[in-house]
Amino acid sequence: MDNNPFWQYSLTVYRRPAVAELCLQLQDDYGVDINMLLCAAWLASIGQPLTASLLQTLQTESEQWQQQCVQPLREARRFLKHNSSADIYQQAKALELQAEAVQQQRLYLHVRQLPLAAAQQDLLPANVAAYLSGCVADKTVLDQIVQQFTGLLSQHEVTAVNTAANQRV
Repeated sequence: MDNNPFWQYSLTVYRRPAVAELCLQLQDDYGVDINMLLCAAWLASIGQPLTASLLQTLQTESEQWQQQCVQPLREARRFLKHNSSADIYQQAKALELQAEAVQQQRLYLHVRQLPLAAAQQDLLPANVAAYLSGCVADKTVLDQIVQQFTGLLSQHEVTAVNTAANQRV
């Protein structure tokens, strides 16, 4: 996955303070696909708007993999956390992470085929809201989540990752 700038972006962003906690809370509370959320943010970082048609394409690609692979592995890992040895739990955790990396690779392959868009500024809130609006029905809550998530990402700019992310080929 070293040649996938989306994966590299996600690893960098996810390690930031409070990002993982917020992502996991959104996953548990609203069924948010963290990889889709990170994809919306990554697209903004490379100046690519998340249009309705692109969102539909990416969600179609993502949903089957999430449902058939990532979610069952996540459920197994959560079960194993309290019902197996630490070694088996760590192996399950690593396998889930690998499945998420494959999901991101599948998303990246779709994005990589897009014609380069004219770089647009300030796409982060719009892209994140475009994805999350399908998960969070309450507009006030949606606005608060978008503001919180984008605030966490904006606090620590990722210049090196943005440079790598612009190399889509």
